[in-house]
Amino acid sequence: MSKLKNCNILLSVILSIIALPVSLYNVFYIADRYPISANGLLLFISALLILFSVLLLLAGVFISGKTLISLSGVFLFLQSVVFIIHYIYSYVFSGMYNHYYRPNIFLEVLNFILLLLPIAAYLLLILYAQEQIKNSRMLFSALFVAWLVVFFTSSSITPELLILSSLILLTKYVDITKASSSVKMGEVFILSIVTFGIYYILWSIFAAKKTEMFIGKKASFSELWLFSLFYPYTAYWYYTRYEELSEKDETVKNRGILCMVLTLFLLFPMALCILQRDLNRLSETISPSDTTEKEDYPTIIEESAESEFENESDEPVINSEQPFESQDSPSEEA
Repeated sequence: MSKLKNCNILLSVILSIIALPVSLYNVFYIADRYPISANGLLLFISALLILFSVLLLLAGVFISGKTLISLSGVFLFLQSVVFIIHYIYSYVFSGMYNHYYRPNIFLEVLNFILLLLPIAAYLLLILYAQEQIKNSRMLFSALFVAWLVVFFTSSSITPELLILSSLILLTKYVDITKASSSVKMGEVFILSIVTFGIYYILWSIFAAKKTEMFIGKKASFSELWLFSLFYPYTAYWYYTRYEELSEKDETVKNRGILCMVLTLFLLFPMALCILQRDLNRLSETISPSDTTEKEDYPTIIEESAESEFENESDEPVINSEQPFESQDSPSEEA
């Protein structure tokens, strides 16, 4: 599938595939270990809703269906509601709040408020997929806050956490591949966090590749991976490449020693940000010899929204900038 060239979509598929067997295991585990009771029934329903959400998300990614992704958000919304009901039942109606627990009521109320934040994020996702709201940055921020809440309130990497990571990747696509494009470092850092560092490794590889292109060299595959994973070599790379980069363009100061020291002290994200800032400046002034190796891809929700709009319109609309066209598009019928 050509659309999987978009690294965000590819990573979301990988995370969703990992979440599928885990969520399936949770369903069978709860059904086997927990007795038939209100508490066990609520946990089983919660695990079942997570499983349905993973299946709908995978289906929505593969066929670019914003409706399926919206339904995935609906099941996540219902799962959060069921989990809150389970939380209230466990800590209020089960009699756990006796006089020994009264001093912790404030903390439990605060925890209850935190549990409401993912619900708000899932509601925004549903409204965005249905084009009721247009602000993708607000949705991106809300999903990231929900990710942080689930991450810090869970004892392990849960299927809900992986689904949230996939949804964040599908919501925001940052082009780190084209040498002629600027990279928003804040968004890349958020994507690096929700992918547990995978996005950061890709970012460092493409930043090194862009630097070699601006200098006029062609980096080898092994050199790029050494730069992203072997930090002693990363420090050496900064020292040598920044000198050549400053000679190539006088507007770039030689910050090789600074980046080398930051890397040796394990402050490699700061060094990469310094390099990316200079690359962003160069992307506006210098045109490398190879700047068309990658295409611009929309996010999957935006892509599916455009395709559905074209199908619903009375007159055929041909969008030359959209990299993927459905099989029923007017251009293919012609």
